[in-house]
Amino acid sequence: MFMFGTMSITFPAGAVAITRLLGRMFNVDGAIPNVHVIIAPLTTCRPMVTEYPGLVAVVPFLSDAGDVIAVEPQIDHVVDDLARIRFEIDAEEWARIEAADLFGARTRRRFPDVLDGSGTVTITVEGSRLSLESPRGWSADDFVVVSAMRRAGDEWHGQLFASPPAWWRAVESLVELGFVVDGETDDEVSATNHLGVNAMISVYPQNQVAAVVYAAPAESEWASAPAVLDVLNRLNASFVIGSVALLVNDVRQAHLLTKASIPILDGVDVPQVLDALVIGLTGMIIEVEPVIRAVATGVLAPDDAVRRLT
Repeated sequence: MFMFGTMSITFPAGAVAITRLLGRMFNVDGAIPNVHVIIAPLTTCRPMVTEYPGLVAVVPFLSDAGDVIAVEPQIDHVVDDLARIRFEIDAEEWARIEAADLFGARTRRRFPDVLDGSGTVTITVEGSRLSLESPRGWSADDFVVVSAMRRAGDEWHGQLFASPPAWWRAVESLVELGFVVDGETDDEVSATNHLGVNAMISVYPQNQVAAVVYAAPAESEWASAPAVLDVLNRLNASFVIGSVALLVNDVRQAHLLTKASIPILDGVDVPQVLDALVIGLTGMIIEVEPVIRAVATGVLAPDDAVRRLT
C-alpha cells in the first residue's frame, strides 16, 4: 500500500513528488531529532508541511478554484490505467468542492441527491494512473468524484456519483429561465414553466441523435385554419435551424411545437449544443406563439406574420 514505509520518507525540495523522487537534497548539519517527523527548511518540502505536522503525506489536487489538500490519501489501482484515491475532508471543504464543481461534484449525477449527516466527509476520486505521475502535481481536472461518505451517529451515509447526462447544461439554462424539471429517465428529461410550456430533451446515443422539443398550449381550431397552416409552412421553409408545427391529440388538446435535433458524432460537444438549442428554441416559442395566435384570430395577415418572424 502507499502508506507503508512512508513514516520516515523525506521528499526532495522542488516539484510535488508522488511516485517519482525529483529534485536535489541539501546536506546540512542539524541536531538529532527528538520526534519521528521533523520539518527541515531547505531540506524537505511537500508532502510534509507545517500545517499538518506529524502526518504521513499531504498531497494537493491543483485547481484554479483553490487546491484541495488530501491528507494521508489511500490509493487503489483498480485496473492497469485507472486509480482511485480516497481521503477525508471537513464539511466546509466539501461544500466548497461542490460549489466550485471540483471533481464534477456538482454536475455529476448523484444518488441520493443529498448526503445526510454532518462533520467530515470521506470522498473517493478516480483518474488515470498517468495523472499520478505528473511532476507538476495532481490536477483536480484529471479526476472525478465517484463517492462521498459521512458518518451519522453509528451509521454511515453514502452518496454515489455518475457521469452527468448530456443535457445537464441545458437543464441549468431551463431552470434559470423559470422551468421546473418534472420528469427524467435515462434518455429524456422534461421541464415545464408557469405558462404550461413544456420542454423535452431526448438523447439517443444508439441512434446518434439528440432532440429538443417545446410544446406550448394552443387552440385546437388553429389546426384547421388555412392561414395558420400557411404561415407554419412558410416559416419552416425559411428557418435554418428548428421547425414549428401544430399537434392535436385524441382529446382535442392542441400544442404549438418548436423543435430541433442534432447528430451525436465524435467531435460534437453535445451538452454545449443542446444548451444553445434550448436557449434558441425558448426565444422561438416566445416569438412564434403570439404571432400564430394573431393570425388565427384574423388580427394579423399571413404575409405580415412571416415578415415579422423571418
